[in-house]
Amino acid sequence: MSLKVHNQADKRRKIQVAPVSAYTNDNGVIAYKPTVKAKLVAKQSQFARLVSAAQTVTLAPNATRTVTFTVKTPSGHFSGLIDGGFRVRALGETTTTSVKKGFSIQNRYETVVGVTLQQRKQAVSPVVQVGTIKPAKVNGQLVALANVQNIEPALFGKMTIDAKVTNDANQTVAHHKQTDLAWRLTRRSTTTWAGNRKRLNPGNTTWH
Repeated sequence: MSLKVHNQADKRRKIQVAPVSAYTNDNGVIAYKPTVKAKLVAKQSQFARLVSAAQTVTLAPNATRTVTFTVKTPSGHFSGLIDGGFRVRALGETTTTSVKKGFSIQNRYETVVGVTLQQRKQAVSPVVQVGTIKPAKVNGQLVALANVQNIEPALFGKMTIDAKVTNDANQTVAHHKQTDLAWRLTRRSTTTWAGNRKRLNPGNTTWH
């Protein structure tokens, strides 16, 4: 598998190209990392584990280089998709933005070229399950963490999470909605729920 990397700058640049695996982060967005925990994506479904190691090339101004990787064929047949890609970034380059006096942000820019591996054309339908729901503190705020899983190797978007908490009188005491979420094969992705920021009174509640 090969990629062409082009340096559009008028200076020499050191470019790193690294294989990455796709997973669903806690905001319900597909993200990419070189190493993903097995509890998020099964090891046999991680793209980066099937591709040779990252490479670094030095490019002259306006030069182009072809970078080639070896892809290891998964043992046995697999259904659905193995999703990932290649992260391309310039090493040693950052941009500093001043937000206010005494505080600044350093930005590092990179891009991901997506890759999907598939053996069979037969589509696999996603199966979404809700696991445990528990209270927790995130950034000092009391929230509910819901364990949401897509257990099949399928990629899909436009997902909506619409959840609520009701009391014994079947009255809604908290509500949370997220739209336009994207999901891929994952063992676990936690959605953070701050509810409607109202304090829940003691008593029995039902989570929907």
